[in-house]
Amino acid sequence: MRPFALKLFSLFWFLFFFSLMARGQVYVPVGNSIYSFLDRMDVKGVINYSKVIQPKTRTEIARLLLSIDGSDSLLTPEERSTYQWYRQAYFYELNKKELKTRMTVLGIKKDTANRWQFFEYYDPVFHFVVNPVFGLEVSHQYGEYQYRRWNGLNTYFSLGKHWGGQLEFIDNLEKGDYIDRTKTFSAVPGVEVIAGSQNTIQYSRVAGSVNFSSKYVDVSLGKGWLTWGSGYRSQLILSTKAPSFPYIRLVIKPVRWLRFYYVHGFLNSRVPDSTAFYNTQLKKTDSTFVQRVIDRPKFYAAHILEFRIKKRILLSLGESVVYSDQGPRVGFLVPFLFFRSVDHYYEGSGEMGKGSNSQFFADFNFGLIKKVNFYGTLFIDEFSLSRFLRGDFSRNQLGYTVGFNSYDLLVKNFSFRIEYTHILPWVYSNFIQTQTYTNSGYLMGHYIGQNADQLYSKLTYYPLRALSLAVWGEYIRRGGFKDVTNQYKDPAEPFLYGPVRKDFRIGFSASYEVIHDVFFKFNYKFSNITDESDTRTPAYELGKHNFIGISVSYGYF
Repeated sequence: MRPFALKLFSLFWFLFFFSLMARGQVYVPVGNSIYSFLDRMDVKGVINYSKVIQPKTRTEIARLLLSIDGSDSLLTPEERSTYQWYRQAYFYELNKKELKTRMTVLGIKKDTANRWQFFEYYDPVFHFVVNPVFGLEVSHQYGEYQYRRWNGLNTYFSLGKHWGGQLEFIDNLEKGDYIDRTKTFSAVPGVEVIAGSQNTIQYSRVAGSVNFSSKYVDVSLGKGWLTWGSGYRSQLILSTKAPSFPYIRLVIKPVRWLRFYYVHGFLNSRVPDSTAFYNTQLKKTDSTFVQRVIDRPKFYAAHILEFRIKKRILLSLGESVVYSDQGPRVGFLVPFLFFRSVDHYYEGSGEMGKGSNSQFFADFNFGLIKKVNFYGTLFIDEFSLSRFLRGDFSRNQLGYTVGFNSYDLLVKNFSFRIEYTHILPWVYSNFIQTQTYTNSGYLMGHYIGQNADQLYSKLTYYPLRALSLAVWGEYIRRGGFKDVTNQYKDPAEPFLYGPVRKDFRIGFSASYEVIHDVFFKFNYKFSNITDESDTRTPAYELGKHNFIGISVSYGYF
């Protein structure tokens, strides 16, 4: 075991024996339907909920559900039904002190909350759940039927007041002549294809963590998706676009109006280190040996301070750094240091090739009136204040998202959202190929990428418990991407320098959760794509197309 990994291992076992019998924490995966409900309750003014950083723990969510108690007069009948539905889902966290020992196996009997579980054991100290995950989607687009099936396992546990953990493993298979193999131009998370043929791809998704929590501090060691930023369609700081990565996560909660978040990630550079290659003992047919291929190491560190100025008014400030080749570096493992200054220490004389790739960001949420919320994120990759004050706006590489969301404003159970994202050229890129803002070749930020903008709008109606009907539309413009040398030359390229790709999409979706975690979904989408580049977009995607899909699934995904 490497010294760094040994230290982490020792730290977690020290914490374990230090407080074994003492709120076990389990993180609810990003994208779970509970987040949509909490968001609506926050916009409506029923609860005080921050959506800037996800995921949240089951304990945090249970507390938010408890805060809805006594607000029946503010809820519609459909919302009251949905609220009771989620109280069943978080029954253990809401009632653990009063529960007696109980075990449910193979769904032979439902749990105390009248909810089906494949396997569940709980008592006042220990809670352990195992459920299968499976699903099938059938769609028709580009003149053919396409299929996707997934299956796997979801399990989590909490132990006492301080310990918890989870594991989610999903194996996926997609089949069709025109399946999206790279997922470059969509919000769908990127994948690491492990096998495939002419018309199939296979990949897996795995996430999990072990978590230690106290009243003021949460620490996690895991692998999964984290989202930072207030965007709905995607997030500028951290999104689910890239494959999940291993991380160390720290949350400090000293007072109600302040939270500090830190993460150190271990990324895939996908840049081979040929100097480290060596021959294995496996011979090939030409009598040479299969080589051991090693990629250059790549890391990510970020921290953010979240200030609750008053109820439903949040301001967050933070920074991040992508560094590589040597590490992990201790300076970036100290959560409270100013990373840009730490980078100056490592950079030394300031030669171009020695530094790291750092970023600054800010986020705001203003809920000045009930049922309405304004939000936005500013992401700064490079910015010169002196140039800006002189009126020189070149070489200011930044992106921003601004949005408006209302719920239950004029019509009961209706949500309306409009969101605009604008990302200038060269944001997320870097001349050192191991220090781009990517993991496994996919952007960790907003999926539209640099030199692009997006206008997105969505209208959603919730007529029944666990039923949502939505109409949405988006318009995306993506410019060109020249030699990265141009990133460091004056004057900077204008926004949307060519060639330009334009995506127009409108769609309708319906989702119904029949029983807990069992979903039926229907999707229709019309797209019209044009591209001035002859090589960027596959020919079959260009022009006007219709997409229809239905799916059934059990589990979080």
